[in-house]
Amino acid sequence: MKQVVIDASVIASWFLPDEADENHEDILNNMTKIKIHVPSIFEHEMMNILLNAQRAKRLQASTSIEILETISRYPISIEPSTAVLMDHINVFEMARAYHLTAYDAAYLELALRLNAPLITNDKPLLEAAKILKLKTTI
Repeated sequence: MKQVVIDASVIASWFLPDEADENHEDILNNMTKIKIHVPSIFEHEMMNILLNAQRAKRLQASTSIEILETISRYPISIEPSTAVLMDHINVFEMARAYHLTAYDAAYLELALRLNAPLITNDKPLLEAAKILKLKTTI
C-alpha cells in the first residue's frame, strides 16, 4: 500500500465544485490502495475551509456537516501532534525557510518524516516539496 501525505486543499477539492481538481480525483477513487496521512491540524483546517465556503455562500451549513461526516469515514491516518520540541522547531524552521504558514509546514514535516509523497494544491507548499526533493505525485 502506498503512503502519501495529502493536504486539506486536495481533500476539499473533492467536495467543493469550484475547487475541483481532476489531477487528484484518482486518489479519491483509489483510497483502498493508498494510506493517507495528515497532521493533527487537518480536522481544524477542514472545518475552517468549510466555514469559509459557507460564509462566502458557496456551501450550505447542512452540506458542510455532511462533508465532515463523509471525511470522518475515510481511511485517513491523523498523525499525532509533534509534541517534541525539536519537531516544532523543524516545522518553525521550515515555515520560515520556505515562506510557508506553520500549518503548511506541518504537512511538509510529516511528508519528510514518513518519506512519503506530498500531494497539495498549494503552490508555495508544492515548491518547498520540490526543493526538498519530495515526490509530489503518487
